[in-house]
This record gives sequence, C-alpha cells and structure tokens, in this order.
Amino acid sequence: MNSYNTNRINIVLSDYFSHLDRFRFLDNNSQPIDHSPQVSVLSPSEVAKLEPLFFLPRRKKTLSSYVEFGVSFNNLMQSCTSLDTNLKLVFDQDQAYIVKASRKEAKRNCVYVSLQSNASSIDKTKAYFHALLLTYMMQKYAPVEDAKILEIEERANILFDPLFASFFEESQRAGWDLSKTGVSSRGYGFTFSREIF
Repeated sequence: MNSYNTNRINIVLSDYFSHLDRFRFLDNNSQPIDHSPQVSVLSPSEVAKLEPLFFLPRRKKTLSSYVEFGVSFNNLMQSCTSLDTNLKLVFDQDQAYIVKASRKEAKRNCVYVSLQSNASSIDKTKAYFHALLLTYMMQKYAPVEDAKILEIEERANILFDPLFASFFEESQRAGWDLSKTGVSSRGYGFTFSREIF
C-alpha cells in the first residue's frame, strides 16, 4: 500500500520529526528557517515492516495519542483558553482546517483539529502533519503551561510551510500517494464563511 493511513503516517512522521530534531530544526526559538530541510521519508516498503498487523490496544503513548482529529468546531472553540485566542483563530485561518493546542486535563496537553467539510485528502494530510508537529514540539518542551502553548504554536506555524513542503516532496519521492491519505477522524466538518453580520 502506497497511501498513508493513521498507523503509517504516524510511523513516518515520528521518524521524520526525530530526524529534524537531530538537525535542531524544531528548537523553540523565534528564528524562521530559510530553507527546507532535506530529510528523507520512509518508503512504503520500509513502513510495511514496521506497521502493526494487529490493531491491539497501545501500551505506549504515541504522538497521535494527544491529537483529537476531526473534532467539531464547537469542541475546538471550547478548548481555547481565551476569547482573544478564539477571535484570532477564526479570523486568521485561511486553510481547510484549524489546529489548536490546549490542556485537555490538568496534566495533559492536547491538539485539536477541526476540518472544513470540503477538506481534501491533501488538506487532511497537511492538518495531520501540522497537529503532529505541534504535538512533537509540546512533548519536547513538556511540561507545557498555557502561556508556553501559545509560544510553541507560533513556532510551529513558522516552521509548518517549509517543513510540509519538504515532507510532501520527500513523500512523493519515497513512493507515497498523498491524494489517497485516509486518517482516522471524529468525522465532524465545518463550513467557514467570511461574512460578518
């Protein structure tokens, strides 16, 4: 299989982010990166050797354990810590998804992803990449308090475009078909309107 599903993309992105981390691309500083890193992506045949054949309960937490993917827009908005964040989130977002990190429980950070109803497979791949990038960075700097979450979100947003462009290119080079990505989702979607009433 040359398309990503939840298990395959988790394997690939965990490996990809750990390689990026070795090159210090994911350090939490305000410097933008001026080039896309050339980090190779595991091929479908390499992932097939690592992918579990049986879907048993996980013993160990993975990056995706902290991601709520395809949640309702209302659920995502309730996860925000302030009205200012809510407004910035709504009016600044031009993508087919919205990603927001928050504290789900007293000691657990979580990343929420809400998708537009018409999000394509590529949009879902981007959203999942963005969510796991943010999750990886939050795990790296754990424990993360509310003020630090905003700082990490800003850094992840700076890194996202060049990193995803590189990931997309390397995925295609490795033989993945991103137009057929199928990631497990809660199944909610929203329609975004720019009308102000």
